Amino acid sequence: MKAFAAWLASVWAWLLGLFERPYRFEVNEGTFPKVLDRHRIYILTEDGDPWEARMICPCGCGEPLDLNLVPDDHPTWKATTDAQGRATLHPSVWRHIGCRSHFWVRSGRIIWV
Repeated sequence: MKAFAAWLASVWAWLLGLFERPYRFEVNEGTFPKVLDRHRIYILTEDGDPWEARMICPCGCGEPLDLNLVPDDHPTWKATTDAQGRATLHPSVWRHIGCRSHFWVRSGRIIWV
């Protein structure tokens, strides 16, 4: 039953994603905000260098996801924006615990794997 509920939540999130605003980055120096916007990927910097990203899992479970942006550490992600300021993360994000979501963030949209 839990697997079906998780699947249904991911389908619902995908359907909503067709009509929602795109994901964008918000850069913060020092700390993340206490309340996270569902359509933002927050970039934490230190002395202007990005080192961590945080976002709310797009499946609907509401869990925060922390992503390493330090190139010398593993795993690591690269955060880029397009000309319209829409967020892209590389590689895909795959949660191995909890909801087990696996998705790409491309040009501000969630693409489910």
